[in-house]
Amino acid sequence: MRIYLSGLHSDPDPSPGLGEALSLREAFPDVELVGVDYSLRSSGIHHPVFDRVLIQTKWSDLDLDGYALWISELLADPTSCWLSGLDVEIAWLSRALPDKQRILNPLRAVELSCTKPEMRFAGLLGMAVPEWHWYSTDPAPLRRLGEKTGWRLWVKGAFCEALPARSYTQLLERVAELESGWPSTRAIIQAHVEGEERAYVFAGLRGRLLDAVEIEKCSFTEGRKTWGAKVHRLSDRTRQRLSDFVARTNWTGGGEVEFIQTYQAAFAIDINPRFPANIYGVTLCGHNLPAQLVADFLGLNVPSRALRPHSNEFTRLVIEVPTRVGYPLPAYSASESSIHPSYEPLLARRLRSVDGSHNRADSPILGRRLEQIAGPGGDPESGKGAGDPSAG
Repeated sequence: MRIYLSGLHSDPDPSPGLGEALSLREAFPDVELVGVDYSLRSSGIHHPVFDRVLIQTKWSDLDLDGYALWISELLADPTSCWLSGLDVEIAWLSRALPDKQRILNPLRAVELSCTKPEMRFAGLLGMAVPEWHWYSTDPAPLRRLGEKTGWRLWVKGAFCEALPARSYTQLLERVAELESGWPSTRAIIQAHVEGEERAYVFAGLRGRLLDAVEIEKCSFTEGRKTWGAKVHRLSDRTRQRLSDFVARTNWTGGGEVEFIQTYQAAFAIDINPRFPANIYGVTLCGHNLPAQLVADFLGLNVPSRALRPHSNEFTRLVIEVPTRVGYPLPAYSASESSIHPSYEPLLARRLRSVDGSHNRADSPILGRRLEQIAGPGGDPESGKGAGDPSAG
């Protein structure tokens, strides 16, 4: 059995590949784990949990057609599968290899429909979506939203980044910051919602919910990434809603629904078509979702030792590991230091050049397909009417 895991970086803003690998190793000691990433700067490549690593060239230089063929050939082995931990890579795979059964991430239509800002399936989960507007040079709607929220806004990209803005001047600065890192991204301006930050983390296979938990986020990095959390079992009502969501979307793969819980309602802020980076923390609390996903896909059983809870809480630590032989640390580069080592913005730019649009759901053909699957959404230029906390 050979499993390919992409997205290995492990800093305060990590990718899930390392956590997935640690989870799978606990369940299947003899599995061959192959890490995949796109530069030597991705620190997780050095962890000994990986039997070997494959470092590809930057997305800007990759022959995408040839790369898709290479992945397809790798997955011809009936005991192999690929788990992508990179949002933009998932978007590309859903186009390049939409029918490849051994890629354990959601199908193209699901990934598109869960994209910010609409998150058209939020209503199935009984959640609303915070009010939002696309960024434009017309300041009037943005100022109105700012005044309505007491100037508590977030500037977001379709794939990554969430930057706070407390004034119109700072909003413009944040948009410029976002566009400098993600030049192909159209900025989303979204209202802040005060409440508890939580998430549903789950695994599904061909529309069947395998297992799921709720994460209560307790401590954060400066960039609001989870550092410590409590893991809870789902209520029967929530499990049914999540099961309906997985069935409606024919979900295959890991997933995460991030939301804000207030006294009155829940507000979805992100639906990710992959496991979160803290997935090993969930495993340590007795829910080895990566192992359950792979086992169900390949017709295996997960040994009970891999499902033993050590606690109902987890936290992260900073540790050191020796570098992998043959993979030296690259020299520091100021120009590269602000770019994520997996170079997803470069792929996002190439996808946009194919689409000719800012957002993946802007395509008229894809838009009609999503309408058939998810039903009508809200205003296409703002978040008014998108989502209903009483739905689902």
